[in-house]
Amino acid sequence: DLSWAARLHSIFWTAAGQPAPAALTHLWERGSYWSLDKRPVDEVSSLDETWRGFVKMWHHVDPDLFAQQGIMDIGARLGRQAKVLDACLNTQSPRTLIHGDLKGAHFFFPRQGGGEPVVIDWQWAGFGCPMRDVAYAIHSIASLADLEGDGEDRLLDEYLRILGLHGIEFDPDQAKQLYGA
Repeated sequence: DLSWAARLHSIFWTAAGQPAPAALTHLWERGSYWSLDKRPVDEVSSLDETWRGFVKMWHHVDPDLFAQQGIMDIGARLGRQAKVLDACLNTQSPRTLIHGDLKGAHFFFPRQGGGEPVVIDWQWAGFGCPMRDVAYAIHSIASLADLEGDGEDRLLDEYLRILGLHGIEFDPDQAKQLYGA
């Protein structure tokens, strides 16, 4: 629920490069399970090998697609960009309190509709880029119909609109760039 995320994020919104508010000092310095400092040490260095194994396993499904050099090189390209993107999310974005693992399985909605969801599983909460929560929520909760056409942009615009209702102005171009990172 992006409105819930926007309300959470608005509470401790901090400009890029600023330290975490004192209230967040006992949480992860970099919130999110998906921050590279929380991932297995060899995960980035093994992306190319892992991807090539995936391609080999699925090549029979679409031989023409999986024979393309650009497809074969996805793992290597991801490996090269992972550290750059992680650094960007940690240094160039506004930061705030984030849930850190904001997926659909962690939302419990009232049976009768309306009202606030209950959100569980906070072990990765900390100070971080709010777009980590937004991207994970969108891609674990939204239906394919929600994403059709300009669906992602509509969902991001709704998140930004609700941030604005809470006094937070977040440049839409920067938000979309960080979301895509």
